[in-house]
Amino acid sequence: MQMIRVEWPADRAAAETWERLRQRAPTESLFMTPDWLETWTRHLGSSHPLVFGIEDGGEVVALAPIDRVWVGGLAVLRPLGLGVTDYFDLLLPPERERRRLALAAFADALVQRAGVWDALDLRGVPAESPTVQELVEAAAERGMRYAVVPGHGRPGIRLDGTWDTFLNGLPGRFRYNLRSRLRRLQERGTVTFRAVTRPREVRWAMVALTELHARRWRGQHTSTIFSSSSAARRFYAEAARKYAERDMLDLTLVEVDGCPVAGSLGFVDGDTYYYYLPAFEPELARLAPSSLLLAHLIERSFERGLRRFDFMLGDEPYKARWANEERQTVNLVVGAPTMRGQAAFAALVGTQQARRRARSSPLLQRARRHWLGRAKSLVRRG
Repeated sequence: MQMIRVEWPADRAAAETWERLRQRAPTESLFMTPDWLETWTRHLGSSHPLVFGIEDGGEVVALAPIDRVWVGGLAVLRPLGLGVTDYFDLLLPPERERRRLALAAFADALVQRAGVWDALDLRGVPAESPTVQELVEAAAERGMRYAVVPGHGRPGIRLDGTWDTFLNGLPGRFRYNLRSRLRRLQERGTVTFRAVTRPREVRWAMVALTELHARRWRGQHTSTIFSSSSAARRFYAEAARKYAERDMLDLTLVEVDGCPVAGSLGFVDGDTYYYYLPAFEPELARLAPSSLLLAHLIERSFERGLRRFDFMLGDEPYKARWANEERQTVNLVVGAPTMRGQAAFAALVGTQQARRRARSSPLLQRARRHWLGRAKSLVRRG
């Protein structure tokens, strides 16, 4: 096996090869499509992405969609799609021996090209992915330093049994609040849940969701680029349309008398529902329309025969009230076998560990909440 440079799929055959590898990969691959990554590259990323393939007898058997970026004068290989992609992984064969050979070829190529890269920084890799252990083994065998840095929690729901059984297993007060909020919302008008799946409807629904998101996060430090960046809005609109064409999009709005009051951008891939980005009308926050939408999405996931509801990255308290399992992501860092590689490795691992400590520090969390409270107060005064 040998590593080659792969161009973006330019024809149907190339795209089908990419999709075949994605479908067979033994881990999360929701965001590992050319539709997502190429769209990100044009709107938010590098103009010269690197997509490496592992070739065996003329057949591409693995893909590594990565990019080379400069960080403090050091060349770092990072995943395409950073900033909008919760999960990243290499697209590897499901067969263990063939996967081991593909990773060996990838690691050999990294050693041979050590002069053009200083560190490999794979972020958001699902902790259970075979890539983690097997790439670590390949790096160690070639004398490269490596580290597996804990990333983020990813709570979820195992969709065992039925919706009614699951709902009845939740605390009684929680179920009462759901029913009460639905009644109070219905007092304002007719409540409907609109699922948008057809590509031609996606555009207006994404505009509605973006406007809800912008109102929800206006004046708050913790907003995302979903509604605050014009480039990001263009990216999400195009990516959503393409995923609708793939029949992988789940864009749902809660409407009261036809007016959107909550919505979420989600995806379905294989047997999993991915709850990617919610938004709601802040003036109706006490009625929690987003909680009603979430209950609707979970119920529908049971009805569709899915096996897991993935809340994706983040440990927000509302997720814990629903979740019955939690997985993790990790960041996999490998240093090139050079002096520059040693420096890049140490800098990346140190920075990531410091950020993790900051996230988990009660003192820093209280300081951050205090700072946000003062910022919101200044906004209101202004």
